[in-house]
Amino acid sequence: MTAVEATDGALLHRCGCQAQPVRRGTQVLRLPFRTVDVHCHAFTPSVEDIVAGHPGKIAEFASNREALGEEAFRINASLSQQLTPQLMDIDCRIKDMDAMGVDIQAISPSPIQCYYWAEPDLARTIVSRQNDQNSGHLWRPT
Repeated sequence: MTAVEATDGALLHRCGCQAQPVRRGTQVLRLPFRTVDVHCHAFTPSVEDIVAGHPGKIAEFASNREALGEEAFRINASLSQQLTPQLMDIDCRIKDMDAMGVDIQAISPSPIQCYYWAEPDLARTIVSRQNDQNSGHLWRPT
């Protein structure tokens, strides 16, 4: 299965009035109240710049590749390339939110950027960069 095949049938799930999930990109009716998505992630490219070449990152990469197997690893890499704009680009995120009828998103760092192996000083730098980027997404006038 290719990454495209894996995502073309992706569905968006809504609580409440929607009886069935809708295909990604389908415009949905706005609800009469604010809709909050409490589980969203943001990817911070500058974090990758500081962990590139770090022994912990290299070991994590090798471990993930071995654990997933080559086919799953290739699919995940392709999906990552396709989905990165949604994790980084605020305009893309807002467009998707509008299409889904979401007014507010609570965002947290992407789980793939939770570097548990990072020593305390590096961890502080990582978290600082993530917080700096995410603080820029705090408000969208309506």
